[in-house]
Amino acid sequence: MTPALPATRPVVRRLLPGPDTPVLATRPLRAGTPTAELSLFGEDRWNLTPAFFQEHTSRVCLDFHDAPASFHRPIKLLTWLRLNHQDSGGTGFLPGIPRPAPRTVVGFCRFLKRFAYWLENRGISCFGQVTAADLDAYAADIKEAALSHELREDLLAVVVRIWTLRDLLPDEDDRLPHAPPWNGERIADILGQRRACEENRTPRVHPATMATLLKWSLRLVEDFADDIIAAFDEYKTLSRRAHDAHLHGTSLPGKRRRPQGTVPLLAAGLLDDYRARGLPLPGRRNTNGAITVNTYFLGLQLGVQITRPVAAAIANSELPVADDTYLTTPVHGLLDGRPWLTTRITYEQAPVLVRHLSSACLVIIGYLSGQRPGETLNLERDCIEHDPVIGLILLRGKH
Repeated sequence: MTPALPATRPVVRRLLPGPDTPVLATRPLRAGTPTAELSLFGEDRWNLTPAFFQEHTSRVCLDFHDAPASFHRPIKLLTWLRLNHQDSGGTGFLPGIPRPAPRTVVGFCRFLKRFAYWLENRGISCFGQVTAADLDAYAADIKEAALSHELREDLLAVVVRIWTLRDLLPDEDDRLPHAPPWNGERIADILGQRRACEENRTPRVHPATMATLLKWSLRLVEDFADDIIAAFDEYKTLSRRAHDAHLHGTSLPGKRRRPQGTVPLLAAGLLDDYRARGLPLPGRRNTNGAITVNTYFLGLQLGVQITRPVAAAIANSELPVADDTYLTTPVHGLLDGRPWLTTRITYEQAPVLVRHLSSACLVIIGYLSGQRPGETLNLERDCIEHDPVIGLILLRGKH
């Protein structure tokens, strides 16, 4: 049953932006967001990321460069209103309809542009020219389109959404007609089908698969994590030096002037250390397939730039050369009583292994706590507490 419309629509205070009005004018922002990073209404690319509070959220933007020319400004204005307008009760546009989440507005803008393109192809250049017959034709086209039912609903719902905003728009040409779209008929009735109400339609992971995944995730954390973290700490030190060298435009971070003869002495000391520990020099395979000493890696270890004479001395040191660039961190973890790796972890393996370790932690925490992935990813240090009175472990986080 369609609810009766009130005889007189309430007067709505217009909240309108100017070119320098922030896009997220009334939205709560992530703590620490610099004001300079906030997008302005006059720009054609809006960054909505500051309105997302989950730390793992990637950059979320709205782009209006692809909006139909004749509808460009009203589309921006309607999108801004969806982001920022609140009624006098602090909720949304109509009673019981809260202000949408920023990600919902991203979808609204996308569907709105598709509706505007449909109107433009029909020879309509503004929302004020739309008639009831146009809306009936639009509904018929959407109903017959080869789209999912959910997308059909969204493409029709956007029309209702912009109709609810008509009293906030300053120009009559930007407003849909006074009468509600399709005389207030429900979208489900127009399409002859209702949206499925299942909360989660993703199939469960099979218990046999989940048990094995959990088992090896636990083993990775309990038995191999110490080796991986130690190797990654070494990797971070070396990669940071390489990054600093790149920023300073040098081959290695040894740009400051050193006393003459310092680099050969440092290199000799490093070779003595390799010899005393019985370690081969780091190697790398050249374009011909031959293995040579990775002098760049040795320079990272020393924090200096290896010169050609020093590189020649290293090559003539008679120390064996490994088939890869291994870190110096030893492997202690055991698998069935034997080392889980037959060699040390290489420089290239360290970031890959630590990502596997992070994935294992996500599997363990998410599965055993029942949290959503986003809740697990946003856990902070010291979120675990042990209550000595009741003996329970408490996990504190945000949902």
